[in-house]
Amino acid sequence: MEKEEQPLQKDSNKIYFLIAVILALLGTNTYLFLKDKKANERILSISDEKTRMQTEIDKIEAELDNVSSMNIKLSDEMKSEQDRARKQIKKLRAALTQGQLTQSQLSKAQQEIKQLKNVVSKYSSAIDAFKKLNANLTTERNE
Repeated sequence: MEKEEQPLQKDSNKIYFLIAVILALLGTNTYLFLKDKKANERILSISDEKTRMQTEIDKIEAELDNVSSMNIKLSDEMKSEQDRARKQIKKLRAALTQGQLTQSQLSKAQQEIKQLKNVVSKYSSAIDAFKKLNANLTTERNE
């Protein structure tokens, strides 16, 4: 009778071991799945952010092009600001096309885009002021 109990005990030990291995594998698979899901979400948010920033850069550049196409004589300071803005746009585009941007680099690029927006808005408001002044001087001259 003792001989019959030993094979049963060996088989039950093997079954318990296999169950433990299966549970460990399931746990590992669940962990890796959740980790991969979070990484994919992070990648999607970074790519969405890159696309949004690319659009903002395009808007800023279009506004600069629009302002410079108005054929208004600009001061040297405004010309240098425009050149600096264009250089910064070029630098930002290069950084975005690299594709290996981290979250901190994206936030730094966002700050630079905000600065560019401020420069362009100041630039546009100064040109609008010049236009108004020019219109006033033209009407005074004609009167």
